[in-house]
Amino acid sequence: MDEILKRIKNNQKKNNSNIKKDWYKVGKALLKGEKITWNKESKVAARRVYRYYTLGKGDWNGPTSRMFAKMGQEKFEEKLQTRREQQEEEILKEISELISNFQGEDLSGVEPCGMTDHVISHGDGQDASDVTLRQIGETSPVMTNQEIVDHWLNDM
Repeated sequence: MDEILKRIKNNQKKNNSNIKKDWYKVGKALLKGEKITWNKESKVAARRVYRYYTLGKGDWNGPTSRMFAKMGQEKFEEKLQTRREQQEEEILKEISELISNFQGEDLSGVEPCGMTDHVISHGDGQDASDVTLRQIGETSPVMTNQEIVDHWLNDM
């Protein structure tokens, strides 16, 4: 952690993705309860960097830590909501592409993501394969894109 803090302190570049990654790591440490002797504004910035860039991991395009520190809570929440919506749109697009690729194909013999290979005790005498197969049978065969995304987001 000391090395990360030193890199942040000596940073000269304004919008560097490696520095954003360092701020991300500091924000994660702060949210896990680690004590860091920084001023309040810097801690707020680090926590916001972590919350913002956790959505859409790997996409470091966006505000810098200084921008997060200077913006108010409402503005940050707006940016966070916009990022969530963009992520949901990307997921919907990917799901739509997958669905369109599989339309018309017979998938009756395909195991769903290999989930039935794993046996986990649920404490009621049933194993995961029984539950998975029953759940698959109970779901409607046609779900809208929005229903798929909602189901996927609820599982996160």
